[in-house]
Amino acid sequence: MLKKYMIAVLMGATALSVSSCDDLLETAPRQSIALDTGLTDITGVRALLIGVYDRLQVNTYYGAQMMLAPDVMADNLRQTASNSNRYTFFQNNSFGTQLNRWAGNYGAINDTNLIIEAIANNTDPTVTAAEKARITAEAKFLRALLYHDLVRIYGYEPGKEVGGFNAGVILRLEPVTLKSEADFKARATNAEVYAQIEKDLTDAIAGFTTSNQTSWFRGNKAAAEALMARVSLYQAKWQQALDFSNTAIATAAARSKGLVSAANYAAAWTTLPNPESLFELNYVQATETLGANESLNSLTSDTYVGAWRDIVPTNTLFNLYEVNDVRRAMFYTATKGSEAVRFNKKFAGNQGVFTDNIPIIRLSEVHLIKAEAEAELAAGTEVSVAGLATLNNLRSRRDASPVVALTKADLINAILVERRLELVYEGHRFFDLKRRGLDIVKDPQVAAVNIPYTDPRVLAPIPAAEVNLNSKLKQNPGY
Repeated sequence: MLKKYMIAVLMGATALSVSSCDDLLETAPRQSIALDTGLTDITGVRALLIGVYDRLQVNTYYGAQMMLAPDVMADNLRQTASNSNRYTFFQNNSFGTQLNRWAGNYGAINDTNLIIEAIANNTDPTVTAAEKARITAEAKFLRALLYHDLVRIYGYEPGKEVGGFNAGVILRLEPVTLKSEADFKARATNAEVYAQIEKDLTDAIAGFTTSNQTSWFRGNKAAAEALMARVSLYQAKWQQALDFSNTAIATAAARSKGLVSAANYAAAWTTLPNPESLFELNYVQATETLGANESLNSLTSDTYVGAWRDIVPTNTLFNLYEVNDVRRAMFYTATKGSEAVRFNKKFAGNQGVFTDNIPIIRLSEVHLIKAEAEAELAAGTEVSVAGLATLNNLRSRRDASPVVALTKADLINAILVERRLELVYEGHRFFDLKRRGLDIVKDPQVAAVNIPYTDPRVLAPIPAAEVNLNSKLKQNPGY
């Protein structure tokens, strides 16, 4: 019988907790690993790695909230008039309500730290060097993703600080297995956190090879390069963003992956994995569905009886689509209560009842990163010919007419609009506004005031219990 269980969550302040709502989808033996064998036995390490992917699946993370809340908090999505109240606080940008990933992400980060240490210390002659390299690369890719989500939720991007506030999040790079091993730490600066993310991704990219990649459901070289491009975009490192977007596109192409045509766009969302996915969470219908209560399918479509059908596009967003744009056809009109609304087919229960895979990084995002970087690198107010071509290449594959831009500012705005059209329901809009220091202009359909970039609500509050426990942990301004 297993003697001790690694089901603990490393809290951001210091402590280890024995339970968490993030354990929802984690079942033995994935996170129930004996401490006396799990760190030396490769089977235990493999299982713990799968457990980290499981942690991404919960409804408070990529299972629902990380995909929907950033669009609801901005201007892409809204609640229906008759609703379950699940996203009311997000829609109203209520003070103190934001994405809360502090405890959950630190629990997953501790697991990646355990994996990295275990592989470094592994002396089992049956474990190949290729597998060691792949597991370490996956763990560092996941740690980078977890830290980037933390720092963009709780901190400003470098160069976009309000009032000089440059606190990021706590950096924990060493594993702990006991509560007593977790010490009090202060928040690293945002620049220090981004530097660590880049280091992890550099290591991950080097660790992935064509021979040790498994599937698009796991960390891989193209996904790590794409995440580096995204991280570079958030820091306005335009040349680096361009370089890594180009590299990710090339790596994906070498594995026969490219942008789908307009004719195949709708079908891509019923194909597993999505042909444009560089990293996609795979859900098993029998054991991992979030069901009628919390799944993306239930919240955004009326595919199955019992769906909540709460989250729909704003009229402003829908009206941005041209008539012939294949993405417009992904919306369909139905009635919710007494209200005529539009639902969407991106998450239509393609894995079974109320169950869909979740694409975390899609190739279309990488092309839009490339376009934005190219646009920003143009001199003065010039329109980047390359950036305009990259943007219109994507639009041509959605049957949308080409953009004509007169100035650099016109092109950048067109790219930000295109990100709304392409990436809705995928968790980007709030963070796109934030990384560029822009105000949140709420949609007229939403009864809420606009949110200036200087408003404290742009950052999430660190959980009060963590701040009260750790005197070194500084709360975000205004809370």
